[in-house]
Amino acid sequence: MTPVGQPSVRTPDPIPENIRRGRRVSLPNRDYLLYCGPVEAVLATVPLAGQGQTPNLWWPSDRSWCVGTEIDLAWTYVGGPAEMIERLFVEDRLEALLAEPDDSLSRVEDWLTQWVDEATQKLLTDGEATIATSKGTVQAWLERPGRFRRGSLQTRHVGDDGTAGARRTSVARTSTLQVIGLVGG
Repeated sequence: MTPVGQPSVRTPDPIPENIRRGRRVSLPNRDYLLYCGPVEAVLATVPLAGQGQTPNLWWPSDRSWCVGTEIDLAWTYVGGPAEMIERLFVEDRLEALLAEPDDSLSRVEDWLTQWVDEATQKLLTDGEATIATSKGTVQAWLERPGRFRRGSLQTRHVGDDGTAGARRTSVARTSTLQVIGLVGG
């Protein structure tokens, strides 16, 4: 925010004008700028809205495979030959799941549901629980309400990128706790 009485400073557009006026890829509810370059360029970020934006869709010139990261989802899809996809499943640095074209976008794997259920049971039994994933760690503590005092559910998370946060929610003696999965970035 610009202080009162100070002229506003316009930040330069991070996207070159020739690209902004150039070719685009249009999909329902999305209009993408089209770049061409070496595969290493997908690692470059463009600062938009205070965050680094990387390409959402990319593919080689022969279109033999494609990578798509939907802006509103927490995962990336890769489509290509079966042999290439099989290599992704054995890569230790990746967390990969098979997806089918008719899968729900809100699909939750059974192992994840079980993981969250076990952590919830531990929280209710022991008063604390931790879930550690490749994307970060969530810790939760439950201070049960007493006859004359409110309790609280406290959570703290640390992402693999160093981001962190905490939350404290009051719990009254008559409260019903509902636990919703705390997974993702």
